Amino acid sequence: MVKKKPSKWFSPDKEGRSRGRLSKRFCQRCGTTIQHAPILKSLNLCSFCVEELRKARDGVWSCKGCGALVPDQLRANNGYCSACLCPACGR
Repeated sequence: MVKKKPSKWFSPDKEGRSRGRLSKRFCQRCGTTIQHAPILKSLNLCSFCVEELRKARDGVWSCKGCGALVPDQLRANNGYCSACLCPACGR
């Protein structure tokens, strides 16, 4: 039997209806609560901010090359994710 993969998103349909820690989830960037939009679990960003950052490709939140949201890799690799770096020269 194949196990289900957990979702990367907190859903407004499942979360936010009760009391406690999960009901107070909000976007780190704009402050949108979980009742209004799905929130990405790993970065605490709403779906609107995620799409906006992917389009921006600023090098701080999203990769300058592909638009992936991986802030830890971007800090280490000068604005690019590890998938966009050249394996030979590292640029």
